[in-house]
Amino acid sequence: MERIEKLQEMAAKSFKKDLLTTPDKKSAYYFYQQILLLDPDNEPAKVGLDQIVERYLAWAVNAAYEKQPAKARSYIARSNLLDTTHPSIEPTLRQVKIINDSCLLYTSPSPRDS
Repeated sequence: MERIEKLQEMAAKSFKKDLLTTPDKKSAYYFYQQILLLDPDNEPAKVGLDQIVERYLAWAVNAAYEKQPAKARSYIARSNLLDTTHPSIEPTLRQVKIINDSCLLYTSPSPRDS
């Protein structure tokens, strides 16, 4: 149990520093995976992995608003690698597409300007 508590602490520190999936053996993802190897039903580790996905999705939306569609897609791809069934991925994809499309509308010249 003491080992799991230590790993949980390390995961929380990495998460706070935004070390979500890198570096390999210092990331929150790594520590949560180590916990799940010791205790596959560990609920805090499952929640932690879920929070990593949610953080990437939040960053994706922010990147879309900052007119950085490639970065937004990259964050969504990272979240998808962690959990392909996460319920927030599809809605975030749609939201990012809407944001990107609306940015294009405001940056493209209108037919009258041609």
